[in-house]
Amino acid sequence: MLFEALSNIGRRPLRTFLTIFGISIGIIALTVMGSLSEFINRMVEVQLEDARDMVNVQAKFSFGPPGSSAIPLETQEKIKNTPGVAKVIPWAVTALGGPGGTEEQGALAGLVGIPPEDTAFRFKKMGLESGSYLDAGDADSIIVGHALALKYSLAPGENINFRGQNFRVKGVFEPYEGLFINGSVIAPLETVRKIAMLSPQSAQLTVVPAEGRDAEELAQRISNEAPDVKVMSPQNAEREARSHLLIFIAIVLGLAVISLVVGGVATVNTMVMAISERTHEIGLKKAIGASNGAILVEYISEAAIIGFFSGLFGLIVGLCSTIFLNRLTDSQFGLEIFRVTLRLSLFSVVFATLLGAVAGFFPALRAARLNPVDALRTE
Repeated sequence: MLFEALSNIGRRPLRTFLTIFGISIGIIALTVMGSLSEFINRMVEVQLEDARDMVNVQAKFSFGPPGSSAIPLETQEKIKNTPGVAKVIPWAVTALGGPGGTEEQGALAGLVGIPPEDTAFRFKKMGLESGSYLDAGDADSIIVGHALALKYSLAPGENINFRGQNFRVKGVFEPYEGLFINGSVIAPLETVRKIAMLSPQSAQLTVVPAEGRDAEELAQRISNEAPDVKVMSPQNAEREARSHLLIFIAIVLGLAVISLVVGGVATVNTMVMAISERTHEIGLKKAIGASNGAILVEYISEAAIIGFFSGLFGLIVGLCSTIFLNRLTDSQFGLEIFRVTLRLSLFSVVFATLLGAVAGFFPALRAARLNPVDALRTE
């Protein structure tokens, strides 16, 4: 049965190729977007793990980059004195730009300011590739992201100018799956405030619970103690991050639906044409004893094989596309952000195979129901 289905596919090679090509376009898009989705899913997991058990506090009405809006100093002090708080780390973000004041960097690069003595604690999970974290009293020292260090060939001890400020590189982060930090600079908070012309009250706060204290309970307590700020608990942060991830996954599923429609129509058309051309042959098979089930299986198998080859071809082209795209992203961000995983590869091929089988079912059913006498009369 399988051999016969394979033989049938080769009867009209051009038509078969065009059908495979039509389905594979959707599978290529699904593979590329799916590989990006795999990376984003991993990136979200890494960032959630990095900020797990920490409470984020920002101004009630925030405008501009994180930390650029003011939280009154008395409110910051009240949060520090809230029972269960071990540490409060203020931070702010401003645009980085390129060396010497150029505007080379985009949205995935920033100048992040935090108290220098807190850098070792806040970024300990990221790890340093070389150099050291900042220390209390540092004013012009920075830690640079891995991608940024690659782009400008930066190493500990070297000097560079950002936003009119001369900095000395003190450390370089290891490659990190958070694109923003991977291409950004960590600098002393007061230096960033000076560069961005922010007030001493401008900050976003990362609150670290004392050992044994529940972060969710602490977030609620801070909300009660300081109602003039917006408090984001770890669970809320996770829900927000995953909701954004679901939007992207919905886009990927939308591509799958498009491939379903385009590929399904192409497969149905191919199978209808094939059955129309082989009506006499089908009648002959049924006349010598072929059952309806055997005819049905033969033509569904043919459609499924077309789907299988479409999925395989689309996967191979999609994989080649991601290799090319990863070269571009690696040079820009220091990371390969398109990841074709085993589950994505299997899904692409299985999806295309099932698509072919489902699309071929009704034409195959029509073939199985042909009256052998009427079929034999067809020329």
